[in-house]
Amino acid sequence: MPAGGATPASGRAHDAAWQVCLRRRAARQERFRRSVGSVVAARPVPGVNARVGPRGGAGGKRSSAAQSRRAAWAWSPHRCLVLAIDTAEHSGWAILVEGELFDSGEVHMLRQAAEVRRVCERLRSVQSCEDLPMLLVLEAPFGGLNQGQYRGAWRMAYAEAGGRLVVQVQPSVWRKGVLGFTHPRELVRQAERTRVLQDVARVHRRAPGPDEAPAICIGYWATYAAEVGRKLRPRSP
Repeated sequence: MPAGGATPASGRAHDAAWQVCLRRRAARQERFRRSVGSVVAARPVPGVNARVGPRGGAGGKRSSAAQSRRAAWAWSPHRCLVLAIDTAEHSGWAILVEGELFDSGEVHMLRQAAEVRRVCERLRSVQSCEDLPMLLVLEAPFGGLNQGQYRGAWRMAYAEAGGRLVVQVQPSVWRKGVLGFTHPRELVRQAERTRVLQDVARVHRRAPGPDEAPAICIGYWATYAAEVGRKLRPRSP
C-alpha cells in the first residue's frame, strides 16, 4: 500500500467507475419509473415490431414468431450481478451491475489460473455491497468445440466465491439479440468492439480487447434475457 494509506491508482479507478455506475443506474431507474403506464405498454422489445400484420404491416394480429421473440426479453434490466464469460483459452470476462459495466478484461486460462479466482472474488466483493444475486453466464458448446476445461475452471472459481446460478447461451443467440446478426465473422467482431467502445472507454479509458468485447456483449444480452429472469425467479416450494 502507498505511504500514508493512499488508495492505489487501480483502486481509485474502480471506485470512480463504481460511482459512475451508481449514478447511471439511478438515472435509468428514474426514467423507468416515469415511463410506467401507457409509455411502457407502447415500448417495443428490441428487434421486434409492436404489431405485425398479415404482410408485416402494423395493426394486424401478432405472429407466433413475434410473440415468441417478445417473450424472450424483459422490460427492464434484471436486478442482479452478471459475470459474463467469452469461453476460450484466452477468455474475456465482464462484470455488470443491473446492466451497467463495472469491470472487464481478459485472462489466459493456462497461464493465469489465479486471475480467474481474482475475478470471481471481485464479483463477490461487489455482491457484498449491493446485496444482489450473482449470475454466471457462459457460452454453450458450439461448432464441435467443447472447451469444457475452461468452463469448468470458471464454474469452480465462481462456486468457491459463493455463486450458484449459471446460464449458458449459444453465440448465435446473444449475437442476434445484441448485434442483430450473426455472420460474417469479420463484421461480427467489428460490431462487438463498436458496441462496447463507449462503456470500456468510460470504465478503463482504453479500447476493448478482442475477447473482452464479446464478453461484455454477453453481459448485455443477460441484462434483458427472459431466460435469465426465469433463472433468478425463486422457485415455488
